[in-house]
Amino acid sequence: MRYQALVSLTVLAAAAIVASAQPPSQSNYPPNVPSRLPPFIQPPERVPAPREQAAPAPGRKSVYRLIATDGHEHLYSTDSAEVDRLIRQGSFRMEGIGFTVFDQHYKDSVPLYRFVRPDGFHFLSTDANAGADQGVRREGVLGHIDTQPRPGTQPLHAWRNAENGSIFYTADQGGEQAPGIGLQYAGVVGYVGK
Repeated sequence: MRYQALVSLTVLAAAAIVASAQPPSQSNYPPNVPSRLPPFIQPPERVPAPREQAAPAPGRKSVYRLIATDGHEHLYSTDSAEVDRLIRQGSFRMEGIGFTVFDQHYKDSVPLYRFVRPDGFHFLSTDANAGADQGVRREGVLGHIDTQPRPGTQPLHAWRNAENGSIFYTADQGGEQAPGIGLQYAGVVGYVGK
């Protein structure tokens, strides 16, 4: 009998503990906690690369344009996994698709290389050895571009920041906002897809 009473008390005690762990039936549970942190302590927004943009024409691939979160440089990539990683790290934000390149070598096309300088800034060139004597490292080929205009292409313009040497690339003839923020026109790199 004592054993049964002890078991009954243990079961009742366990039931009381479980009952006390249940949320109250009041409408204020869970406690009113702001769903967002105040703006001054918000983590940077990390948005994955857009996947819903129009597919490039057959034989071409998109070149994504990103901007560093500090605004000091643009980065160009055809690798969506790299783009996603950089955005999730919070070091770059997506600006969209800058232009398209050929996905392989075609008659009269040349490779468009991406380089990184010793100071971390990136640039593009059709010269495989650009800046080699200054410690520049070639990161790879984005794709291929034309050296002369042909139907379906447009010039890829380069604009240089005289303060830090970073280079902004755009297919926009007016340079988008480049002239207005003091970038200097550096010429046409080649011809890319529309």
